[in-house]
Amino acid sequence: MTAATEQLAEAGYAGTTLAAIAGRAGVSKAAVLYHFTGGKDELLGEVVAAVIAGATTAMTEAITAESTMTGRLRAYITSNVGYLAGHRDEILALLAVVNGSGPRPDGSLLYEPISERIVAELAALLHAGQEAGAFGAFSPIVVARCLRGAIDALEPVLRHHPEVDLDAYAAELVAIFEKVVAP
Repeated sequence: MTAATEQLAEAGYAGTTLAAIAGRAGVSKAAVLYHFTGGKDELLGEVVAAVIAGATTAMTEAITAESTMTGRLRAYITSNVGYLAGHRDEILALLAVVNGSGPRPDGSLLYEPISERIVAELAALLHAGQEAGAFGAFSPIVVARCLRGAIDALEPVLRHHPEVDLDAYAAELVAIFEKVVAP
């Protein structure tokens, strides 16, 4: 998995073959296929699942540690951007798969169901804040999509601008979205 993650992060989806992964891992292509009988799709699916699981765990721990809805929103943003900052290769690998894989048989893209789930969970957090009286009146789904868009826009920063202070980026997002949700 490490070899696949590194290959994806450096070479993108098109430049990631089973032979390249095997070479990076120092094993034969047959050895890779022995462990991933579904081939490249299975292996890359495992990379995506591992990255999402890691991010979900880190974010859930940060969010549930907060006792206020504003604190939970802040934790959502800072833990998400913090995970991106601390796991650049893994995130770039995930994005390589998401952006490089073509449409599925139903016409949807690989990441759409995952993205929709993430947006729905964030919208639920925002709605819970409204129900608790901590947040004002706004459309939770619209604000969730805006916030996800601001976080997801970090892809070129991760790839080309490692000097960018992602803690400052997260702090700016917190300041913006605290104003958006304020009562």
